[in-house]
Amino acid sequence: NSMRVRWVLGDLAKLEAKRVVRYSTKDLAQYGLDKPAWRFRVKGLTVDKVLLVSATGPGSDRYATIEGSGLVVTLSDKNVNQVIKGKSYYRAGK
Repeated sequence: NSMRVRWVLGDLAKLEAKRVVRYSTKDLAQYGLDKPAWRFRVKGLTVDKVLLVSATGPGSDRYATIEGSGLVVTLSDKNVNQVIKGKSYYRAGK
């Protein structure tokens, strides 16, 4: 429903990067983004992007990227936990 969408988008907007790194496609495995734990698709009138979030990585950090961006963002657990609410919360898209 629309309230769930607003809630998730609000949490995504609060995320703050600790570190951003450039990557080559072959390097995604080191960040756990070749098989992401979470895949969010953001679709609107002028945007259609997929955000990938890894499982916990080295040093208990998580990583994220927007597909095709060429950037990997290191996220702190505190910020990622605002978004990771449990898979049962989300509904499959159509």
